[in-house]
Amino acid sequence: MKQFDWKALAELIGIAAIVASLIFVGLQMKQSRDIAIAEQYQARTDSSIVYMLWLAENGDMKQAQIDRAKSFYEAGEGDAVFNEAYETYGPEFLYTKNIADRSILIVWDNYYKQYQLGTMDEEAWIAFRHRLKKHFRDEYARSLFTDEPERFRESFRELCTEIIAEIENETVPAE
Repeated sequence: MKQFDWKALAELIGIAAIVASLIFVGLQMKQSRDIAIAEQYQARTDSSIVYMLWLAENGDMKQAQIDRAKSFYEAGEGDAVFNEAYETYGPEFLYTKNIADRSILIVWDNYYKQYQLGTMDEEAWIAFRHRLKKHFRDEYARSLFTDEPERFRESFRELCTEIIAEIENETVPAE
């Protein structure tokens, strides 16, 4: 009768424990890395928003942009979306709306990054995605993305393009 090899079993259990420990440490390192990236991204977003607030509060910058918008409109250089927004809101409010709409895109890019990194759960992301879609229903707000999509990360551009396509498909009249 063959005797059971307890030594081999102990070595196998030991090896399995070491492998499990290494996997656990690796997962912890990845999680720590993702959290650090999320914190860095949040800090950059905060800096961008502080800059946007500075723009909103800087009287000289505001006046220069308002004058620029007036000249642009009066020269007939604006597209239909710009012209309608200019006529609807006026140049002063349009300046504020521009900053607010650009700022919210920066914030939503951050939210999407947090979601991608796993620091935001699915339920929260679904609510934020819904708000982004609602934001893009405003044609002027949408144009701030579509006029310069390269200002954003590729994955966020893809998300925005997907959402805009959803909106356009919803507004196409049925035949």
